[in-house]
Amino acid sequence: MAASKHDTQSAYSLFSALAQDLKTPLVRILFMAEAESARADIRSAARHAIDTIDAYTLSTSSQQTQLALQPISPAAVVVDAAYSLADHAKQFSCNVLITTPKKQAVILANRHVATTALTMMGRAFIESHQHSSPQAKQIITLASYSTKNGICIGVFTDSSQQFSRQFAAKAKANIGKALRPFSDLANGASSQLFIADQLVDAMSSSIRLARHGGLHGLVFDMKITNQLCLV
Repeated sequence: MAASKHDTQSAYSLFSALAQDLKTPLVRILFMAEAESARADIRSAARHAIDTIDAYTLSTSSQQTQLALQPISPAAVVVDAAYSLADHAKQFSCNVLITTPKKQAVILANRHVATTALTMMGRAFIESHQHSSPQAKQIITLASYSTKNGICIGVFTDSSQQFSRQFAAKAKANIGKALRPFSDLANGASSQLFIADQLVDAMSSSIRLARHGGLHGLVFDMKITNQLCLV
């Protein structure tokens, strides 16, 4: 069956947002290539572009096949994502904090997919802040915590620093609609939130707005399992 006009436009918008997201670090590579002292920044920018392509490829493949889910620790997802964000956060003068309880129930998820989703969410926060307040110091917190519905995993920040009403309103309007690109958000944040939404959707969950510890952010919920944690 032929794709509808709406689906075609949605795909075009997504690819446009993704192309713009990839263009930014590649342009930075072009301008930094002549400076010997910029090797670390060049490496970081190139890694960002490659990771975005890998994440998008993972999101599309995850939608087409049934994911292998295993019992994993939520803290493992948070720590892995923080490690993945380290270079990108340093490049944008952002501090990444981790908040997880000492003891927490095990969730049934795909560790690689969950980690990539949280990493993309973190990058969306970092780049949206850079777009709106480039001179302000930023702190984001990656966290996992228990609720009556399971375990929440997400990224948070102080509303006075970055989580503006405008960003929150646009995120709320778009999150959970896997066929609708986040083209209204800042370049970078748009395609990264779309990718994260696709990844989380593949694990039968969705991204939503949340508050935790006085911070505002985005989370996804994962179900608790009684199986032994193997990862």
